[in-house]
Amino acid sequence: MSSMDERFLNNYLKQAKNSIDNLQVFCDMDHIPSENASDYIQVLYACDFKINNLLGASEIRSIVESVPENDTSYILTIPPDYLATSNPFKNQTIFCNVLICIKGLSEEDIEEKIRAIDISIIYKENNEPKKIKVEGIESLESEDIKYNLQMF
Repeated sequence: MSSMDERFLNNYLKQAKNSIDNLQVFCDMDHIPSENASDYIQVLYACDFKINNLLGASEIRSIVESVPENDTSYILTIPPDYLATSNPFKNQTIFCNVLICIKGLSEEDIEEKIRAIDISIIYKENNEPKKIKVEGIESLESEDIKYNLQMF
């Protein structure tokens, strides 16, 4: 997790305002909480999964199912990882990349925001849409949450 570079932030805000299909937007892009890139962190959630089907799965990606209601600090997801296929019965990881405004928040508040999100993995199994809820985000311990506020 790290704070935003101005160009990076402006690029994704521009894409979100133009309704790029692969971005999930959680706030009114005309009224974002801050224009300052250093007020944002990019959170990368590593989501482990296993498809227990002999044929595996296809079109696998992560999505944010929900963020706390009326909380404008969750801005958008950065284009998600996408796996064309999975290996059956093998543990795999896919990532979900979320942009969160941390302006004025304490370290504890930041950690709470990171825990308060619901993520799922969606995929197709035999051409049928399926979904797996990612478990354990809400129970992350403080020592498991690592972030760096240095510009990258």
